[in-house]
Amino acid sequence: ESVKQSGAAWAARVEEPIPLAALAARPLEGAGWLADAAGAAPPATLADAPLTVVVGPEGGLTVEERERVLGAGFTPVRLAPHTLRFETAAVVAAAAAVAGRLRGNDG
Repeated sequence: ESVKQSGAAWAARVEEPIPLAALAARPLEGAGWLADAAGAAPPATLADAPLTVVVGPEGGLTVEERERVLGAGFTPVRLAPHTLRFETAAVVAAAAAVAGRLRGNDG
């Protein structure tokens, strides 16, 4: 109903937390972002394809976990110039995705 009311073309789907190994083992549909302070800024535009975002736990991912996610095809994306709490990172990632999708549909 909220998508209909707002006129949005899509709605975010938030899944229950799953073990990182399970996430890395399944095929990545569309794009994958790893919220990472060492990453690049989110892309300016984003296609209307699935986007999966991994935000780490408080304290961040271990080196092994980070390598596993990157090995599964995720791209490190810096969401802010400073460290965010995991719940804030998820909201910022959703906002970056919406902005990128809107810019991607302008042309």
